[in-house]
Amino acid sequence: MGGAYRCLRRVGDGLHMRRDAQAHALPEDPLERARIAVALDYPEWPALQAELDRHRNRVADEFAALLAPRRARVAATDLSA
Repeated sequence: MGGAYRCLRRVGDGLHMRRDAQAHALPEDPLERARIAVALDYPEWPALQAELDRHRNRVADEFAALLAPRRARVAATDLSA
């Protein structure tokens, strides 16, 4: 999870620097995407996007596993009501 945090934080910081403001959404403009990728030492946008997807999926899986016991308890409570 540490690697995911560092990567996501680095991308977020890169977005903030490029836009000189708080930003949490990735740009849609292809040129802006390319600029961010290069600024973060990726050869092109698809390489950065693949890295982001990998980290996002890992974080989502971790949270799903963390919340699974709670969801099971809530579902069991709903069934008994």
